[in-house]
Amino acid sequence: MNGELFSIEAEQQLLGSLLGDNAQIGKVATFLKPDHFFDPLHAEIFGHVLRCEAEGLLASPVTLKPIFQTHEGMAQAGGVGYLGKLVAMGATRSALRQFGELIVDYAARRSFNVELEAALGCASGKYAVRRLEFGME
Repeated sequence: MNGELFSIEAEQQLLGSLLGDNAQIGKVATFLKPDHFFDPLHAEIFGHVLRCEAEGLLASPVTLKPIFQTHEGMAQAGGVGYLGKLVAMGATRSALRQFGELIVDYAARRSFNVELEAALGCASGKYAVRRLEFGME
């Protein structure tokens, strides 16, 4: 694992695989949530994939195109053609769960890092520590 706290490539490959084969959503839907993604655009795409799956609709570059046509993040990624590029980058079925677990692991590390930085800031005096009142007399 690298020193980064995310893997854009893992996110892209996972999304591409799901957009290319919706039948694979069940492999990750039980543990992977949109807020686990580092890239906000990827989180939003995954959220739409989950919604489509819950409603029994197809989630593909074609069906998601109208949703993301004017999306600022999608424009920054090169436009709605990015959805097709994701499919081309899709992971193999056997790697899908591992990519999902990797994304969750990175999310947990980012969360831990935030908590650790806050604790270190309090310990060093950089941040004020709030006293907790427990109603004891």
